[in-house]
Amino acid sequence: MKPRSAGHLYVGPTNPVSNQAPPPSQPQKRPFPRWLAIGFVVVGLASFSGLGYMLSTAVQMIASGRGLETYRTFWLVEFNWLGFLVLCAAVVLALVVAGFLRLREHMQWRWLERKYGGPKQ
Repeated sequence: MKPRSAGHLYVGPTNPVSNQAPPPSQPQKRPFPRWLAIGFVVVGLASFSGLGYMLSTAVQMIASGRGLETYRTFWLVEFNWLGFLVLCAAVVLALVVAGFLRLREHMQWRWLERKYGGPKQ
């Protein structure tokens, strides 16, 4: 077998004695970078603190009788504090309903696995 030069691309089998290709190697998982996880935590905490501040401001505005005053969002869309609270309540309700549906699906899968046997391993 000729030695491979720097500009030569060898396309044949890796073992010149046999015509079999080598077995595929397992792809190695790269570890999740620690700095990325720290960044996600910091951004998540900042987001929740901003949401908490907006919720407290909305409750104060409604308690003082100014809940229907309009304010402009970052994208210059007019909105009011009562609408913001209704939107937050709708998001919480949607998450609760989604959690209930997920739990119901999980219970149905467990029932089916008990009745017909679980997955064979």
